[in-house]
Amino acid sequence: MKAVDSELVEPEEAVLELDEIWTFVGKRKVWRWLAVERASRRIVAGVLGCRGAATGRRLFQALPAR
Repeated sequence: MKAVDSELVEPEEAVLELDEIWTFVGKRKVWRWLAVERASRRIVAGVLGCRGAATGRRLFQALPAR
């Protein structure tokens, strides 16, 4: 068990929320994908890319191991 912002969160019970938002890099529109731990609101992984399945897979691969 670890303390996270005054809350106790069991690693097995951690809930991740995945989100995507578009932004510009130079003149090019790209998608920023994020994985956020719900209780602490900390970003645990993120990738930039298109809005396709390949970028989603890269986000899942970027998630830390339990």
